[in-house]
Amino acid sequence: MGPRGDVNAADRVLDILDRDPVIDAIVMEFRPGPGFGGPPRAEFKDEDMIPPIERLAQFNRRASKPFAVAMEAGHTHPDMDAATIVKFMQFSRERGLVTLEGFERAAAAFATAAECYESRARVH
Repeated sequence: MGPRGDVNAADRVLDILDRDPVIDAIVMEFRPGPGFGGPPRAEFKDEDMIPPIERLAQFNRRASKPFAVAMEAGHTHPDMDAATIVKFMQFSRERGLVTLEGFERAAAAFATAAECYESRARVH
């Protein structure tokens, strides 16, 4: 799901990953900014973020695996400001998405969750 991405293709890919028995969790990078989900344009409004975030939230509700959204600050459009990135994260979290700043934080969060799960399994 990006400037040149087909949102239906993204849905199909997420569903395939969710069904794959080898995959334990899914982390997707989200890059909001001008041109997201359509032709490039100079203007980007906060409400432009809502449809793709809603789509990810719909996937999250139907997913059988843990799902998170990562945002790498260095991967955003140059016209994005810090306030817009904060709003993106707020919109995402309000819709129940685990939203993390970067893949390193996402990896650390999932590693901690896996360690916790494994520790509980050993106790029981």
